[in-house]
Amino acid sequence: MEPEAPVSPRRRGFTYEARILNDDTMIGNRMRAFALSTTLAIICFAPPAIAAQFDGNWSMVAVTTSGHCGEIPIDVGISRGRIYSTGGSSFGTVFAHYPIQLVGRVTASGQVRMNAVAGPRSAHGTGRFNRFRGSGTWEGTGPSGVCSGIWSASRS
Repeated sequence: MEPEAPVSPRRRGFTYEARILNDDTMIGNRMRAFALSTTLAIICFAPPAIAAQFDGNWSMVAVTTSGHCGEIPIDVGISRGRIYSTGGSSFGTVFAHYPIQLVGRVTASGQVRMNAVAGPRSAHGTGRFNRFRGSGTWEGTGPSGVCSGIWSASRS
């Protein structure tokens, strides 16, 4: 067996420098990936700051103009642009003996999209809020068929 030839210091230095450069590149890539993911998280999950003008409690009434759903009062809250049912309507936020689960979003310009579910019934609505009132249209389906109508809301 022949002894291995010694590696020259120059060769060792080159390998060491290459490893340092490679490690620096990996750390740089990791930092860039971290910065990018942090930026995306902030952009995607940050609440719309201007939509905060709609924050608070609202009293909403959905009135049927087509079908057999009647008039449905719903107390809703808005927080950081998110719309949700609060459970405080005169009917206990129920419709046909089912609790109403209402969720949605309001944009900074006041555009609204929301969805509601009450047992086997579901509906979706669109519209617009200003600082004191809101209104729009809705349509839904349930065991008795299709219903549609208008909704209006005012600050509580």
